[in-house]
Amino acid sequence: MDKKLAIISAAPLIAIVLGVVISSSAKFKPFLSPVEKQILAFSHQKTKIVHRQPVLVPSLANPISHEVPKVAFPKVPLDKIALPPEAKAEEKKVSLILINGGRKIAIINGIIVNEGDSIDSMRVEKIEKGRVLLKDRMWAKWIKIE
Repeated sequence: MDKKLAIISAAPLIAIVLGVVISSSAKFKPFLSPVEKQILAFSHQKTKIVHRQPVLVPSLANPISHEVPKVAFPKVPLDKIALPPEAKAEEKKVSLILINGGRKIAIINGIIVNEGDSIDSMRVEKIEKGRVLLKDRMWAKWIKIE
């Protein structure tokens, strides 16, 4: 029984020793491409440092300056050039709203629209009694019947 126990306890040690001996005797050559061989042969001690001439930089402007820009501003007020979104909605006038069962129709600036229709790049989102909801990409506005 003692011989069997000694063999069982020594077997892993013998297997490890045999594995180390066999793996050390095998010679594996790495397969590297020419570019990889160049990278592997790189050494910082072999490289030459090229001294560069200093580059002249023009003086930088002060970021905190009180100079007035030399750009001509428009002489027309901005509200004349671009209308705010509310002005677009105010241009629309609802003259009739008809709700009959599940069908809802409105007349906006003389155009008959249903819910989901578009008028001048605005979507008619909802039609309710006495008002219509118009939505744009940036805003939404209720327009009351006149």
